[in-house]
Amino acid sequence: MNSVSKVIFPPEMVEVEGALAFLAGPIKGSARWQDEAISYLQRKIPILNVASPRRNLDQANDYSEKDYISQADWESHYLRRAAMRGVIIFFFAKEETHYCDRPFARTTRIEFGEWIAHHEIDGTNIVVGFEEGFDGDHYIRHRLKSLPNVPIGENLEDTLEKAIALLCDICLIPYGQCHNQCRGPLKVD
Repeated sequence: MNSVSKVIFPPEMVEVEGALAFLAGPIKGSARWQDEAISYLQRKIPILNVASPRRNLDQANDYSEKDYISQADWESHYLRRAAMRGVIIFFFAKEETHYCDRPFARTTRIEFGEWIAHHEIDGTNIVVGFEEGFDGDHYIRHRLKSLPNVPIGENLEDTLEKAIALLCDICLIPYGQCHNQCRGPLKVD
């Protein structure tokens, strides 16, 4: 098991050992919630790897076609990696800045549908959370009622705590890192 976590941003493609949390959620038009999530996860579980699709640059600029394809491929790669050994954290942050040319959280909603289907078929570990003020949470919450194994957080911290608890419950985080919550055999690479 790794002792130092990696935080990965696009377009960087690196191999990671151990558990990976993928931060899925709105980018364009939302606050930089991913920064807060990374800081929180690193503080609570220092060995957890985190993949954040929010680039360290101004998101107001449009991507070139090459950048767009690179971003989409990067997201697909790390979503699959988190599905294999980790958790996908869907956090539906509220809209801070409105863009008339694009529905808010468009890509997030598509990815959410895709990965909920994976959860139903193969048990992909997913945690879902909502920031107060996210438009559309009522419908998503209703759909999640049929999926009792998908924890739902009421804010970012609650969502991250539920993701940590899930990783500990399935022993993707070692026994001592989970405050002795591990209830099964440790899964190793």
